[in-house]
Amino acid sequence: MKLIRTNIANLEEDKKMLYRLTMGDSKGVAKMSDEDLDRSYPVDAYLVYEKEDSKGNPVTLLTILSGGEVITAQSQTLQKAFLEIADLMGDDPYSIRFESGESKSGRRFVYCVLDCD
Repeated sequence: MKLIRTNIANLEEDKKMLYRLTMGDSKGVAKMSDEDLDRSYPVDAYLVYEKEDSKGNPVTLLTILSGGEVITAQSQTLQKAFLEIADLMGDDPYSIRFESGESKSGRRFVYCVLDCD
């Protein structure tokens, strides 16, 4: 596993937090149900990391810790949107909302936006 980006100081030394964000139980963004969408998720911490999938190919994942929930996303589009929000907000507290859309080919996808309410 390769850590790419996080807002957690000394994460490599906090083995329990590292485990929780990379190997603990998480809710996958792609599998979010309608009641999980359009809900505010305060961002307590996040981690972008790379690991190998079952075929040995590198996969980049975003994990967000929100109020005790761990949420994981593989979507590069969602990761880009989230990191733009994280860059904008810096050290200020913020929340995000996950919303869904439909691609031109009719596939459902999930993305995130800054919760401005």
